[in-house]
Amino acid sequence: MLNERPTVTTTVEEPIPTPRPAPERIERFPLRPAPRFSGGMLGLLGLSLLILLAAAVDPMFQSGEGLWLLLLLLTTTLFPILAGLFFRKSGPPGAIELWPDRVLLPITTGEASVSIRYREVNSLFLKAGRSGFLLVGTAVGNFVFPLKSFQVSDDAQRLERAIRERIQALPDGDARVLAFDQKGAQAGATFAHPIRATILVVAILGGIFLLQQFGGAFDQAFSIVRFGASARLLVLDGQWYRLLTGSLLHGSVIHVLLNGLAIHALGSAIERLYGSRNFLLIYLVSAIFGTGLSVLSNRAELSVGASTAAFGLLGAYAFTAFRYRDRMPTGFRPALRWWLFVIGINVAISLWIPVIDFQAHLGGFLGGVVVAALLLEGDPSLPIRGFRPLWARIVLPVVIAGHLVAVGLAVNRYASGEQDENRIIAEHLEKRRGSSDSLNFLAWMIAVEPGSSTERLQMARTAALLGLERVNEEKRAQEIELNSGWQFIPVDWKAFHGGYRLREQMIGDTVATTEYRLGNLDAALDRELPILIQQGDPVIAAQTARFLAARKAQLGVRIEPDAQPIGTSSVGVSLSYESNRGYYLTVQAPAGINKPIGVIGLVRSGDKLVGLLELRLDADTPRDRPLYLEQQNIYAAWPTDATFELAWIGRPRAWQAWSLEPSTLSYP
Repeated sequence: MLNERPTVTTTVEEPIPTPRPAPERIERFPLRPAPRFSGGMLGLLGLSLLILLAAAVDPMFQSGEGLWLLLLLLTTTLFPILAGLFFRKSGPPGAIELWPDRVLLPITTGEASVSIRYREVNSLFLKAGRSGFLLVGTAVGNFVFPLKSFQVSDDAQRLERAIRERIQALPDGDARVLAFDQKGAQAGATFAHPIRATILVVAILGGIFLLQQFGGAFDQAFSIVRFGASARLLVLDGQWYRLLTGSLLHGSVIHVLLNGLAIHALGSAIERLYGSRNFLLIYLVSAIFGTGLSVLSNRAELSVGASTAAFGLLGAYAFTAFRYRDRMPTGFRPALRWWLFVIGINVAISLWIPVIDFQAHLGGFLGGVVVAALLLEGDPSLPIRGFRPLWARIVLPVVIAGHLVAVGLAVNRYASGEQDENRIIAEHLEKRRGSSDSLNFLAWMIAVEPGSSTERLQMARTAALLGLERVNEEKRAQEIELNSGWQFIPVDWKAFHGGYRLREQMIGDTVATTEYRLGNLDAALDRELPILIQQGDPVIAAQTARFLAARKAQLGVRIEPDAQPIGTSSVGVSLSYESNRGYYLTVQAPAGINKPIGVIGLVRSGDKLVGLLELRLDADTPRDRPLYLEQQNIYAAWPTDATFELAWIGRPRAWQAWSLEPSTLSYP
C-alpha cells in the first residue's frame, strides 16, 4: 500500500479594493429660475383648450353622449393645469450640488432637492441637440434636466463628467461607469432612430378624417357606416373589410385628435425600440385584434377609431418594459406610477363612458402584447434594427395588402351605403338602445336631411317616440335617486322639472318634424302647437309657421274640432302699418259669435314668412275701427309691408305675436 502525501491547500486572499479618493470639493451647477408659465405647461393648457373647442362642435357632445368624457377631460387636463398656473411660484434659481458622497438634485429648478448617494445612481445619459437633456437615473426615479435649464451652456457636460468621476471612485466604480456607457450607447442608438412611420400613420388618419368631414360622414347619425365603419351586423353578413377599415375612421374632431396624440406618443417609443417595420406590424395587427374582439363581444353595434391600435402600442410597450426591466434603454423605462396612471385612466374611461368600446380597447391591448411577445422571442437586444423573424416578414405585407383591398371594397360599397345605414338604425331601435338625447339626435339628423327616404323618416319617428319614453324613464330614475340620498346642495325641484319639460318639448318638436316630412300635417301640428304655447321661442314659432303654411296650401285653414262652427270666409283680418303707432288690424268677424274664438295667422312679407300672430276674437272685438297691436301690448319687429294670412281657428287663448328664426325656415 502506497503512502499518499497529504495535500496542502494554500489560500491566496485577494486584496479588498479600497475606494479611490473622490474630489472633496463641493461643486455647484446653477440652474435657471423655474418660470411660472413654462412652455410645457402652456402647451398642455393650449391642448386642453383645443380639446374643449373641438368638443363644442363635436356631434357626440351635441347628442349628449360625450358629457362624461368632457367632464373627465376637464378634471384630468384643464383643471390641474390651471391650478398649476395660478398656484405655482417661480422660485429663486436652484442648483445641482456635488458633495463628496452624494448629489443634491432639485425636484424642479427651484429650491426643493433630493439627496442621492452616488451608489444609488443607476444610469447617466446626456443627449445633445436642441431638445437635449441630462438624465440621472436613481432608485427613486429619473431626474431629467433640459440643457437649456443650465445657466452656463457647457455645465451639463461638466456635470456629467463630474458625476462619472465620483461614481468611478466607488469600489465597483469602473463596472458602474462601463454599464453607464453601454446604456448610454444603447439610448443614443434608440433616440437616433427616426419616427417616420409614426408620423406617416398620424398623417394618414388625419387625411382620412378630412375626407370624412367633407364627404358627408357626419351629415346624419349613422352616415359613417357607408365609409366602412365596423358594424357587427354587416361584418357577419360578409362585409369582412370593415374589420380593417373601422380603425381608419373617427367619429369626431376630438376623437381623431386624442387618438393622434396617443399614437404619436406611444408610436415614437415603439418605433425607436422595434424599428419602423415592426412598429407597423404591431400597429396593424393590434387594430384587427381590437375590432375583431368588438365584433365577437356584440357590445357595440357600431365601432370606429384607431384607439384599438393605440392600445396595441400601449400593450407592446408594457410587455417590453416588463420583459426587459433594467435592460430597457435609458429614458424608455417609465416609472411604476406612470403605468398605474396611464392604464388606470384608460380603463376608467373605457368602462365609465358608454360610447367607448371597452372590448375593442382590450382586444387591441392584447394584440400588442401578443405581437411584441412573438417579436421578442429569442431575447434580441434593444433597440431592434433589421431584426424580423420569418413569420413577420410574411404577415406584414399580407396585412398591408389586406388594408388596401379593404379600402377598395369600402369605396366600392359606398353607393349602397344607405341600405347599410338603415339596417344599423333598425337594429339600434329594435334593441331600444341609447339615451333620450342620443335618440333625439339620431331622429333630428334624419328629419332635417333633405334626402331622407320615407323608410328613414319612419325610423326617425320611431326613434323620437322612443326618446319621449326614455326621457320619462330617466326623469323617474333621477327623481328616485335625488329623493333617496342626502344632497350637499338642496335640489331645485322647479328647475329639475323645468329641465325635463324642456327636453320633452325638444323631442316632441322632432316627432312633429318627422310627421311633417312624412306628410302627416295635422299630426305635426298636434305636436307642435302645444309646444308653441308653452315655449314660444323663435325656433318653435318658425316650425309652427312652416307646418301651418304647408297645411293651408294642401288642405286649407285648420279648424279645431272644439272651435265654434263658423265658416272661414266669414273671418277676415288684414294687417297694416302706420308710422306713428305701428301695426294695426282691421277685423271682420261674424256678428253672431256667441263665444270667443282663437285665430292664428301667418305674417308674410311678400312670399317670405316673418312671423305668427294669434288673436282672440269675440263679440266685443271692434269692427269699425283699427285695432292697434300696441293696445294688446304687442310690439312686433316685422317689415312694414307685412300681411296677415288666416291659417288656424280654434279655442281662444290670448293675443300673442312671434318672430321666426330664419335658419329654421330653411329646413326641408
